[in-house]
Amino acid sequence: MCKINDEISCTIKNQDYTYKIVDYHRNGLPPPSKWIVIPKDELNCFINSINNDWIINDRAWGIILNENKCKVIGLNEKSEEVKIATFKTHKNSNFWHGYPYNIAKLQDRPHTNVLINWRDNGFIKKTEMSRISRGIKCNL
Repeated sequence: MCKINDEISCTIKNQDYTYKIVDYHRNGLPPPSKWIVIPKDELNCFINSINNDWIINDRAWGIILNENKCKVIGLNEKSEEVKIATFKTHKNSNFWHGYPYNIAKLQDRPHTNVLINWRDNGFIKKTEMSRISRGIKCNL
């Protein structure tokens, strides 16, 4: 079972990763965005992002699908629903943590290659891909 502040080590595609479920993206005071899915779903979202190659350098992005539609995973700083996760690693390590995507932060926006993959797999529409890449709010 995954709990807050757990560090989970796993091997994905023959590479070792350590993922930490951090408390400040669950119980912290604003401004951080907050997960609303259970910690196990957060971890599975991370694993799924690596398995699907939704990773570019020190960032990865994930979605949780429910009947082929993006599920709400968290709330942003304004308590608005978020359906995309951003994962990042710390320099020179395989220690990762994640949080619901912050549209205002350029570095949180999914990489174009990831968005193209999501579009090609029918997870998002072309118009949604364009809005996300430009940092414009959209309803997935």
